[in-house]
Amino acid sequence: MVNCSINGCKNSSRTCNSTNKGITFHRFPKDPDIKEKWINLTGRQDWFPTENSRICSIHFHENDFNVTAKRCNLMKSSIPTLNIWKLCSENVSFNTIFSQNIKTM
Repeated sequence: MVNCSINGCKNSSRTCNSTNKGITFHRFPKDPDIKEKWINLTGRQDWFPTENSRICSIHFHENDFNVTAKRCNLMKSSIPTLNIWKLCSENVSFNTIFSQNIKTM
């Protein structure tokens, strides 16, 4: 079973998958700069993703995906920016984190 790595997101492959809810789970990117942005946006302190860590599709915009007849692939440069509610509720400014990430892209 895979759980979404975004702090506060309850989506898991057991309850949400492409068959019953249309939610997909995506590996952390290999590009170190983009991976660091993903890690920062999880809202977790002193955490590093494992090989099994994933972020679910509800945290990405529709235009972040390359959809074909058989697959729905996340573009390599995509950054999770939707439903990052836990960051905002813990007095960490999403706008501050996101604007820092944009500046380094």
